[in-house]
Amino acid sequence: MTILTDGLLRLETTQDGVFEDRASTFAINRDFPTPKFDVTKKDNGAMEIVTDRLFITWTGEAFGPTSIMVTLRRKGESSARVKEYQDSLG
Repeated sequence: MTILTDGLLRLETTQDGVFEDRASTFAINRDFPTPKFDVTKKDNGAMEIVTDRLFITWTGEAFGPTSIMVTLRRKGESSARVKEYQDSLG
């Protein structure tokens, strides 16, 4: 997982678990300034990442329908769940 901006993530998984850092169609020029974000690692391997616009929870397991959730953070409003990753491979 790469935090490209406070509202743009790059999620990638491979069968062998090796990260491949090639350019994507949407982000060929990836020379973005590093956004502000906080990471909280849990004892069980889970992780929470917070940017100004997103709240990401990840179980630490392979990406799948129940391992990662991204919640949109809105100024002045409580967070609302907007997208849960759906495994398109299976």
